[in-house]
Amino acid sequence: MHIVATNRLEFDIHSFLPVCLSALYPGSHAANPFNRQSLNRPRRVYTTTAMVSAPEQNSQKRLALNAVTNHPTEDVLYAIFNEFVTLHQQQHRFAIYPQMSLKWKPHDPQDRRSEVPDFGLGNFTPPGVLPHFKLRCGVEAKRADYIMASLPAASSIMDSLSIASLFHSLSFQAENQAKAAYKNGYPLSDNGVDWILLIGPYWLPKRFGPFSDAENTVRAYKMSDSADFEETMNLIERIRNPPSPLDELYLLGTEESYTRLEQIIASTDQLAQPFIQAMSAGMSLQTQGCMSYINRATRSCVMLLVSTWLPIGSKSNFSNGTAVLNTIVLSIRQSLNSFSRPKLLRRSGRRL
Repeated sequence: MHIVATNRLEFDIHSFLPVCLSALYPGSHAANPFNRQSLNRPRRVYTTTAMVSAPEQNSQKRLALNAVTNHPTEDVLYAIFNEFVTLHQQQHRFAIYPQMSLKWKPHDPQDRRSEVPDFGLGNFTPPGVLPHFKLRCGVEAKRADYIMASLPAASSIMDSLSIASLFHSLSFQAENQAKAAYKNGYPLSDNGVDWILLIGPYWLPKRFGPFSDAENTVRAYKMSDSADFEETMNLIERIRNPPSPLDELYLLGTEESYTRLEQIIASTDQLAQPFIQAMSAGMSLQTQGCMSYINRATRSCVMLLVSTWLPIGSKSNFSNGTAVLNTIVLSIRQSLNSFSRPKLLRRSGRRL
């Protein structure tokens, strides 16, 4: 069993009223007649955690089977892995960037060579900050091998020479991508970046970097005359050597897979926080332009709500609750119409 966080949006009137009433009593919490203390109501929790049920486990296993049934192409595998990655998502923790285009020589406009990971996990940077995305983990995937058809336990196939050879070959492609990522300034950490090597529903992590200047001149399977000669020979030798035994291997949909992937993502959580917070602050600033209109509607609604809760003798403007409700709806419509339908000049077509 493992814990999965899910987001759930609920309207809590006891949380909403104090915020609305702050528009009536700006800067004075004590003057607010309906503050948190006076309401004395429990705050509702918006995010909940739940243990994965048996039906959910069965669903995940069937999803993993789709990665091997009828020997599907890689694009099916992308979607399947994406489903398992989202189990770790919570409150904009990371973004999934498919088909990242990483130029091999980003400062040379004439050089069109590039590396394209299947997708990356990371965080966007605030507007105006380059690069636009900071990479926490890359992913490179290949279609399943026939030995994986029945979804055997990862421990039963990790000693297979054919499986080790597949991951050995794939690791060099991922290494090329990691080098290109560093050249473009994408990795979140200067001390190395994790890459998920995915073959069918089986995967393992591998860490790349940092790279020396000489290492950054060579690419596996794409040799160049301008590459460093010694590093080229070293790379060729590494490719030709027999694969090393696998130290770890995971099957999607298992507890071990979930735990290991969570560890990889969590290892960069602290480094990602400044970017998450900066993006959240930027989104808040973008909403300030319409706050005056929202405050206008809020002020009208709250005044009417407060008036209904005053003693009966003071409700001189409203005869019953229906009249209050109709007035609230009308007030909201008028306030929203004032900014949702901008006026146009007939001749010039310019907005006022």
